[in-house]
Parts: sequence; C-alpha cells; structure tokens
Amino acid sequence: MGTAIEKAVVGPGVTRLTVTFTGTPEPATSRCGADYSAEAVESTKAVVIIVLEQRNQGSGPCTMMGMTRTATVNLAQPLGRRAVLDVQEGQPVPVTTVPPVH
Repeated sequence: MGTAIEKAVVGPGVTRLTVTFTGTPEPATSRCGADYSAEAVESTKAVVIIVLEQRNQGSGPCTMMGMTRTATVNLAQPLGRRAVLDVQEGQPVPVTTVPPVH
C-alpha cells in the first residue's frame, strides 16, 4: 500500500508538501514507467502521506532500477508542528522547511 517516502519539504505556513521517494526512472508513457501522485490523511498531531503509483501496463521485461522521484500534496491546514509519517512503516520522515523568498 503506497510507496515508502524518504523525506518531505514544506515552506513555512504553506500547505503544499513535496515528498521524495524511489520510483521508476521513466513516466507512465514509457513501457516500464510510472506516474506518481500523493494523498494526505491529516490529524491534529500528524500527516500520513500515501504515494500512489500509476504504472504502464505494457508487457515485456523491465529493469529494476530506481530513481529519485517527487510528488506534491496540498494539505487542508499548514503543517505546523505535525509529524509527517510514511504510510508503509508509520514512522516519521525528515521534514525540511524552506524559508520564504523575499
């Protein structure tokens, strides 16, 4: 269920959260590729991120090579002090806050 995330990036007070994970090197338009999207399940204490994978259903052999990919999710409320949890293990992932650009 979902792809394991490695880290997350959010701006201060911003509801847009970008997560990083290992996925296919190519998009779903390629025979062995996949497209990714993210969903968030939110509570007052934590945000669980679920990365959804839409694979190409083509046939034939594929290499098992992974590449760093990202997906972005919009939160209902700013992240604030809530933990970001990986759906696979339920463990917190590192979150980097990007300062606002002036």
